Amino acid sequence: MRAGSEDYLAKAYECLREAHQTMAIGLLNLSARCGYYAIFHAAEAFILDRTGKVGKTHSGVRSEFSRLTRNILQADTALLAQAYKYKAADYDIHNELVLTAPALQGFIDQCSHFVGVIETMLLSSETGIVE
Repeated sequence: MRAGSEDYLAKAYECLREAHQTMAIGLLNLSARCGYYAIFHAAEAFILDRTGKVGKTHSGVRSEFSRLTRNILQADTALLAQAYKYKAADYDIHNELVLTAPALQGFIDQCSHFVGVIETMLLSSETGIVE
């Protein structure tokens, strides 16, 4: 794993912990944003590991991650793009995003899976295993 990638991955896991904690106390929108940031930081870790660079914007990270994983992680790439709505809700004063606890739990589970897949890929690249 390239130096710095582990820091982004650690941040992803921190965001996952915060997503679980905020969901447990009923802060669903905040939990969803934490979930988004978990996958965003995991994607940054992957990009840094593969290119030596980090994205400058959210859309730049989504685009570069999609380009780098085009043939290997289609579903996870879509999750990153779809989850942006939880971040974008910060700027919507008429936030019409309605979350239910079961739907949020499913999303957080997807985020956990995403981060785990990225970690596995990063660790595999350390050992020379290519997936």
